[in-house]
Amino acid sequence: MKKSLGKAISSVMVITLVCRVLALVSNQFYISYFGASDTQLNIYSYAVSVPNIIFNSLGTAISTVVIPIFAALMAEKKKDEADKFASNVLTVFGSIILGLIAIGMCLAPVLPKFTDFNSGESYNFAVKSLMIIMPVMLFYGVSYVFQGILQSLGSFAIVAAVSLPSSLIIITYVLLFADKYGVTGLLWATFLGLFMQAAILIPPAIKKGFKFRLSYDLKNPHIKQAFSLIGPVLIGSGAFQINMFYNVTLIANFENTVTLLTFIQNLVLNTVLAVVYSVTAVLYPKMTTELAEGNKEGYKSTLTGGINSFVFLFLPATVGMVLVRNPLLNLISGYGKMTAQDIDTAGIILALYSCAFVSIALKELLDRAFFAGKDTKIPAVCGFITVITNIIFSQIAIRFIGAYGVPLAYTLSSFSACGFLLIKMRKKIGAFGSESVKNLIVSAISALCMGVAVWLVNGIMPNIDGIIGRVINLGVPVLAGVIVYGVCSIIFRNPIAMKVLKRGQ
Repeated sequence: MKKSLGKAISSVMVITLVCRVLALVSNQFYISYFGASDTQLNIYSYAVSVPNIIFNSLGTAISTVVIPIFAALMAEKKKDEADKFASNVLTVFGSIILGLIAIGMCLAPVLPKFTDFNSGESYNFAVKSLMIIMPVMLFYGVSYVFQGILQSLGSFAIVAAVSLPSSLIIITYVLLFADKYGVTGLLWATFLGLFMQAAILIPPAIKKGFKFRLSYDLKNPHIKQAFSLIGPVLIGSGAFQINMFYNVTLIANFENTVTLLTFIQNLVLNTVLAVVYSVTAVLYPKMTTELAEGNKEGYKSTLTGGINSFVFLFLPATVGMVLVRNPLLNLISGYGKMTAQDIDTAGIILALYSCAFVSIALKELLDRAFFAGKDTKIPAVCGFITVITNIIFSQIAIRFIGAYGVPLAYTLSSFSACGFLLIKMRKKIGAFGSESVKNLIVSAISALCMGVAVWLVNGIMPNIDGIIGRVINLGVPVLAGVIVYGVCSIIFRNPIAMKVLKRGQ
């Protein structure tokens, strides 16, 4: 069972990482082509963020609620009821999403007033961009529902690859049509990409046996159950989206920073969530099943394993990202109209966001651990704490360090949320993760040794020009860091490293 679980996680992680990298490449294509200082591109970055932020909280809540209900019905051999429930979700929540789209389009002339795009041609283009992009919320909705269905049916790979069409369409557009249609065309390419992102999930679900039946039954007991659960989940998951919306709106008041901030946000979140979602896509249904079967110790073991793995992976990733941020950005971004000043600015933003790697990962895992036990109130309270602390920290920080206060505040609020959830989980299930403290200490010492090695190697690296030079300037310090971290983890007998070695024998 452990081997099959590990195999599922590994395959999903590889696919997710490939797709996330491609998504970053697609972002870099249009940033390099138009330039991070291009006003219309900054408006595009803002406009595309808005429906994503508005809807993703609802989408995450829908997916989180659909999985346990649909999976439970399938486990009870009630396929017809499961299909009817999923069909109801598509129609009921589809109508809600259409309402959100209408509200979003009505707000399109209002939202830019709170940004630097509040007058003249910039304002007109911002309104136009929001009007074009708001309907993609429907595509997000369909995508989230079918992701939940497919994960419940054990199809993880296609869900992991969901962003592939969107990235390919954007890259193709920039290569072939950007010169003729500009940023307006990029908006329509994004629209088409998100449509395809939803469309590719439908055939695999049908192949797996899902049958859609037009149904709008609000009295269905499973729909009632979904509505009873979705409120607190919506509040908890919505906190992240509210923070993103607040951060994008706040940063839009600083000149030529929206595109850089959203690019770095995507880089950080793609890095973390590629791993986190790969793991939780498998662990969340597992924890749900363990609690349903009364296997509390199994639940604790699964949760502890997830925590230890995330600390082991993301603590050195934080140190490494801070130290090699400029060589990394030079390799992936230092082309076209990206300037040295853009790289320096983005590097500082990246360093501040990277400090939240561990807390972002643990919060996502702990949220799902509570959801698995049908406890939606604690994540909801945590969401409230996250929003309030982010607003407070950002208002203080921007007075001292300007735009850099936005990523710093997000990181601090992320730590606050993670600490709150850990305390509440311990109160809920008692002591767990006996080896987590040792894992944290050993990982921290190993990461510190790794950081020293990377810093020393960075200091002696010659400045080599060209794409090969950029690869070498990044690759050599990273390789040195990986080797030192691995050796230190074995020397200090890190629990995760020891398990990996045992499986390899």
